[in-house]
This record gives sequence, structure tokens and C-alpha cells, in this order.
Amino acid sequence: MRLSMTKTGGRLAGSGRARKWRLSLVTAAILALSSPAMAVKLTPRQQVDILAEAEALFDKAQAMRVKSTDAKREFLRAARKYQLLIDSGTVTGKLYYNLANAYLQAGRLGEAIANYKRAARLMDDNEQLRKNLRYARSLVKGPAPRPREASPSLSTALGRYLPLSRQVWLGVVVWLAFWLVMTARLFWPTKFRWRYPLLCLATVFVILAGSVAYELYRSARRTEGVVIAEVAEMLKGNGEGFARKFDKPITEGTEFDLIARRGDWLEISLADGKTGWIKASQAELIDSPLR
Repeated sequence: MRLSMTKTGGRLAGSGRARKWRLSLVTAAILALSSPAMAVKLTPRQQVDILAEAEALFDKAQAMRVKSTDAKREFLRAARKYQLLIDSGTVTGKLYYNLANAYLQAGRLGEAIANYKRAARLMDDNEQLRKNLRYARSLVKGPAPRPREASPSLSTALGRYLPLSRQVWLGVVVWLAFWLVMTARLFWPTKFRWRYPLLCLATVFVILAGSVAYELYRSARRTEGVVIAEVAEMLKGNGEGFARKFDKPITEGTEFDLIARRGDWLEISLADGKTGWIKASQAELIDSPLR
């Protein structure tokens, strides 16, 4: 899998040996995660072949002139292969990450951001993924390109420095340390002042547990989305007959929170608090992984 992207031309780097190792890693993940109840029926052999085709198309596009029409076409073909694997029921963070890279190179900014966000939910401690997402967001034009920031809290402060997965692992370590100290206290009840380390460990565990619980609760209640159309007019209601709500349309890559859905229309809320309706075909929703 490709784990780096330079901003100059947006090309991805990686040695031939690294690519082979990463291909085998994802192949193993595909075989492990495939289920019989798939939306698109693919055999393990077909999955491996499609993945190899996607990698070959990606490499072919990388060898072409940067941002040429032919290169973008090959990147888009690679993206469709990755998407076919995902549609077959194979869901891994690295597949979403490669899909996002391919879309970004193909000039499909909205789909790229949406799939970087999906990848981040499955591998939230990958720093290179975060860099790629920040780079993609920097390409968004127009108003309110940035995602909504959560209201200040201890949980959001922790999340800036510790991804959710690391909070979980740290919580497990603190929990085990707490019981190790409790066990030591039974053997040497008077040798040390055990109350203070126990109190510190218990406090840290409660903070981490509360932070994880809050993030899971917030994620389960929230549906995010990304505009994939070049421009989208925000209207005052769910229909073509309603007037435009703002003078300027929102642009591809703009992120939003979903408020409601009525038929083929979405009511959305932008990072700056503005709300309005857009066509569902102009956006891609990112459902919570807990649903």
C-alpha cells in the first residue's frame, strides 16, 4: 500500500519491494474479511486478481505525466477496481486509503476526502493518512471548506493528541497496571503508600473511558458528508422550486453534517453553522461505522 504522498504533483512514493509486501498484506486482509453475504459476489481468487489489476493501473498512471488526461483516466480505473472490492464486502482502512489516493490523483476531490475520512475511522493513528487528508482539504475552494470542530471539552482535547484506538489501548494498559498495583498491595500492604498510585491510575482510567464512550456516542449519532459535485446550490427547501439560500454555491470537497433527508434531498449544516438543502446526488454520505 502507498503510505506517502508529496505535495509536488501529488505523486505517491514507494519502492517495488515495499509494494509487493503491501499487496500481500492487503490480500491477506481481503481473504480474512470476506463474507458470504456480499453485495457483489466475488471469489477469493477474483478479489486477488482485481486488487492486482488496481495496483497495476495505479503504477501505470504514476509512470505517466503528472495530471495528464491519460494519467487521470488510469487513476480513475484503479479507483473503480478498489471500489469493486469494497462493494464486495471487503472493508479495510488501507483499501479506503488507496481508493482515496486514486480519486485524488484522478481529480475527484470530493470522493477522495470522503474515502480518506472512511479510512481514518478504521486506522485513525496513521499520520500519513492525516497528512493526505489535510492536503486534500487544502485544495477545496469556496466557503467553509474545513470540517466542523467539536465544542471544546476534555474528550476533544485528548483526541487531538491521542487517536481513539490509542486511547483504548492506553486504557487497557492503565487498567492492567491498576490491578497489578492492587495485587502488589496484598503482598506488601505496609511497605509503600499504595493509595496514591491507585488513585492516579483510577483517575486516568476514568478519563480515558469517558473520552472513548463520548466519542463512540457522538460517532453513532452523527452522519457526515462531502460534496462531490463541482458546485452545489444550497436552497431554502427540498425542491427545485425553492430559492437559493446564499449567493455563492458550495464547492466540491466541502464537508458537512447531515440534519435530515427527504427523498432526493439532504438538509445539511456547514462548519460555519449555515444550513440548507442540496440534492442527494451532489454529495456522498459517510455513515457511522457503528450503525
